[in-house]
Amino acid sequence: MIKLSFLLIGGRAFRDDWWEPAALGSAMIVLAFVIVADLSDGLTMVAVQLFGLLFLFQGLFGLLSTATRETNAGRLADGVKALIMLAVAFLIIDTPLKSDWLLSWLFALGFAFDGLSRLATVVLVRFRRWGVAAIASGLELMLAVMLVVNWPFPQHLNVPLCISLFLVLSGATMIHFARALRRHDSSVSIYSFPMLCGRGWNEETAVVMPDDSPDDDTIQHMRILVWTPTGAAAVEPRRPLVDRYFAVLDKEGKVSTGHSAVEMGPDLYISHWPAEEIEPDREEIVETLFAGEENDVAGLFQPSYEQEKICWTAADEEVVFTRFHALRLRAFWEGYRRHSTYNVTNRNCSIAAAGALEAALEGSLDCPRPWLRLLRLLVTPSLWEAAYIRSRAAHLCWTPGMVLDYARALKRLVEPETVPWRKKLLAHLHHLIGSPKARDFAR
Repeated sequence: MIKLSFLLIGGRAFRDDWWEPAALGSAMIVLAFVIVADLSDGLTMVAVQLFGLLFLFQGLFGLLSTATRETNAGRLADGVKALIMLAVAFLIIDTPLKSDWLLSWLFALGFAFDGLSRLATVVLVRFRRWGVAAIASGLELMLAVMLVVNWPFPQHLNVPLCISLFLVLSGATMIHFARALRRHDSSVSIYSFPMLCGRGWNEETAVVMPDDSPDDDTIQHMRILVWTPTGAAAVEPRRPLVDRYFAVLDKEGKVSTGHSAVEMGPDLYISHWPAEEIEPDREEIVETLFAGEENDVAGLFQPSYEQEKICWTAADEEVVFTRFHALRLRAFWEGYRRHSTYNVTNRNCSIAAAGALEAALEGSLDCPRPWLRLLRLLVTPSLWEAAYIRSRAAHLCWTPGMVLDYARALKRLVEPETVPWRKKLLAHLHHLIGSPKARDFAR
């Protein structure tokens, strides 16, 4: 979350005072050790209650955000996540529902599921430095076991332990960010920092441009175009998660993974394809997902969206941005198209689209009070959602479904709804009870 927040706020707000993130990060690490060592009962109690309130606010904001979702599936997903957040909050906060035992098991199950799923994808893809990611997943599984066996910390310190881990990781990220700001001059964008992408997807697309460089005001829109697997194959979804985020079988029995592209104006279109269609046999699917150079193939770039529609079909989803940096997007494209090498899990269409999106949105939330902006971002559910999607992509690869959800989350952060949430909520309530007029408004 910290990395994505710094990217959206931009480097101009922090470069002159690079020591501030370093000082705050160091203070967070010290605070983490004070909390987990239980050196101050009052401090530990306050930290736990604040942690619970954070989940409470996330849950309440999540419930309110259901009024802004356009589909019933989106409302259902937001509602379920919000209810889980509220349940965790009431288990943490000092209420009659507080339960250290139940909370330990909930956190343990969450860490175990996350660690196992990440470990499985890391071993499957085996990208560069995948061993480090595998070790991190293993440590997450060890933490899950520690939470349920109450060793080496007693049960009542499980929540403080999780808080301390969050503070240590966030503090280390801030220190790393401060060092990067000091090491690189203002011509190197934050998107190009190695810390922003452990997979190295930004190494060949370094955006060199001063923080205060003027933008092209003639460009009005950037479109993130997505062909979902089910939309591209023209089939009904049967397995919601697999069909949305990975692949489906079309009517001819072929695998459809969908596609992602980025369009800005009439002269910039980012759409990366393999030069020859990749159709592995069932026995070869696992090897095809290997991210090594052995699976690199020749690729090509489609010239325009109109040409892509003629050759294939129209995108079934899109997200439009009006607040972005057009010249940064052009700089990204100049770097990316130097070669057309394609790799299913290391240099595909969605990796290109996600990189273009991040490069274009760098500094989009720049403001005179960056620390206040950072605090507001950290308590915004959409940032949590975007950061989680980003972390999952780093351990597997970007897919069209991930790009779509990521773009929607960033859209809510960068260009929030102009309609007051109270009106949207009332319209949503009327929609639920069947008012035709309110139903039209809620849409």
